[in-house]
Amino acid sequence: MREMVAVLAGLGGIIEIIVAIGGPAMAGVGMGAGASPPPMPTGPLLVGVAVGAASIAAGVLVAAGRRGWPWGIVLIGGAAVGATVVGRETGWFTMAAAFTAFAGILALPIGLRPSLPIRRRG
Repeated sequence: MREMVAVLAGLGGIIEIIVAIGGPAMAGVGMGAGASPPPMPTGPLLVGVAVGAASIAAGVLVAAGRRGWPWGIVLIGGAAVGATVVGRETGWFTMAAAFTAFAGILALPIGLRPSLPIRRRG
């Protein structure tokens, strides 16, 4: 399970960074009219790169054996913030955020300890 979280978070993070750097040009803005697409605004660019880096880091930490629920929350929260801020500029970011959110959902139960100790008879 840890490896699946790492792969999904890494894939989502890499796609998030590529799409944030590509911006509206990757979304095809201005392709029909032959005009050049507008540049990516600095704020969404920085948010997209930060969310992608956080996704990759969280996936690596879960794969390395850390508890999954705090990093799952980071992945889900980062995907929500990224889709809200960067998704307005390019819709491809929402697809990458879906990978990251799914990795976060899978990471939530990893490493949780049982609330009651197991008692053996005999």
